[in-house]
Amino acid sequence: MQKIKSIHINNLSSFIQIKLKRLFLTLFILSFSIKLGKI
Repeated sequence: MQKIKSIHINNLSSFIQIKLKRLFLTLFILSFSIKLGKI
């Protein structure tokens, strides 16, 4: 039981990390394109 719980938490944390990385990448691309548009 405890093992399954820890595996689930590990999967959840890695899933959240992937989502955060995608969000950060999207924000970076957006800000970069805005800078390019202003120049």
